[in-house]
Amino acid sequence: MQNSLILCSILLLISFSSATRFLFGVEVKCDIDDTFFLTISHWEDDENESWAGYFISDDQITKKQRIHARNHTFLYQNGRLSGDMGSEFELYGRLYHNCTRNGKTRMIRKDLDAAKSADGIIYREYMVNLTDNGRETNDE
Repeated sequence: MQNSLILCSILLLISFSSATRFLFGVEVKCDIDDTFFLTISHWEDDENESWAGYFISDDQITKKQRIHARNHTFLYQNGRLSGDMGSEFELYGRLYHNCTRNGKTRMIRKDLDAAKSADGIIYREYMVNLTDNGRETNDE
């Protein structure tokens, strides 16, 4: 019994101390013939999960990155996530942009395919057309 407790404790420490690495490839398109800004970050969705009755907030995987572009661009973002207790990652991108006809900022949440927890790097690539897409916001 005592050996089982020690083994469980060691396995828990290993699972909490290991980090999963991510690489996101993002193709962005804007059909408005002007420059636009984009602030992008990637997250793991914990919003619908709770542990022992406590609300758990989403985990930020990548830092916010702000770029200026015209019409079309491709970018990579990398990051890591440590200590997530699930065996599956519910991934999404959060994109703030002004590729709008009225110039106001909008936010898009782009849900991505879930990923199983694994050693190595989890790679997700996607395309998004920003043009007048998302909900208006004052955040960034």
